[in-house]
Amino acid sequence: MKRPHAAVAAVTMALALSTSAAHAQERSTDGARVRGGFSLVAGPYVPLGASGAATTGAAGGVTLRIGAQFNHYVGLYVQSQNLVGAIGAQSSSGALSGALMGHSQNALMASLTVFHVLEIAAGPSFDVLAFGNCDSASLSCGSGVEAALGGHVRTAINLGGWGPTTARRFGLSLSADLHPTKYVGQDGGLLALTFGLGLDWF
Repeated sequence: MKRPHAAVAAVTMALALSTSAAHAQERSTDGARVRGGFSLVAGPYVPLGASGAATTGAAGGVTLRIGAQFNHYVGLYVQSQNLVGAIGAQSSSGALSGALMGHSQNALMASLTVFHVLEIAAGPSFDVLAFGNCDSASLSCGSGVEAALGGHVRTAINLGGWGPTTARRFGLSLSADLHPTKYVGQDGGLLALTFGLGLDWF
């Protein structure tokens, strides 16, 4: 009576191992696929080239990513980081100024993923900046919209796993993004350093 039970157990174990091996083989396959993701971000946000003034600033917003993952290692995607921020400055003479800004940073990013976890990406960006500012020295306020050129560098740690039967990876992403912006036709610029929490599938 015990032998049939042992045979059934052996067959069941063999089928389970076979199925597990098949799934592992499917997960290890590679190939091109669509990738995407989003993050909530925040961090310091300061002007560049503001000599003779003490400046502080911060921004927060949402980042969206969509593009292609060519294999486990290399990807190409568009990242749109959309921020709302504020900057305050005090000149050496004591004059105060401040600005509220909406900043859309749109970068084309080449991505390298190492060990399925660490992502490093960089690329050029076309930005649109809307602002309103006031200056106590001139007792004036103004507003405007600027087109700007920038660059973007992103590092992320992706914590997750594989899809159940595909090569796609997914999971929580912890990111740090550095984005300098150069105003078109001006000497100044902005530097945003944002830290993000989001989800990615790639």
